[in-house]
Amino acid sequence: MKEVQVYTRVNNRWSGDCLQIEVRYLPSVYTAKATIYLTHSLSSDERTALEQAVLNIFEERLKADFKRQLEATEEISGFLESGSLVKLSERLSRYMLRVLANASCKWDIAID
Repeated sequence: MKEVQVYTRVNNRWSGDCLQIEVRYLPSVYTAKATIYLTHSLSSDERTALEQAVLNIFEERLKADFKRQLEATEEISGFLESGSLVKLSERLSRYMLRVLANASCKWDIAID
């Protein structure tokens, strides 16, 4: 198994009560995205805590998952096998469910 270093490029912003996060996982060609729509307003501290919890998913957990998939598959020019993308999407969904279980929000995720 080869050793792969994975780096992230993060873009996140609040637009009203909507948090948008995009994380690019280099050297792969993939970007994970999440949009979280709050159903009621949160205080500044609560918004920061929510943002940090979600960023932790992308910058630590999902990054480690990308690293494992890149090392375990026959990666060609940053592309993964389609089964690997399905696994990553399922993991991201489970991570988001755990972190956002008690939050009053709706959310969408994608790995492109």
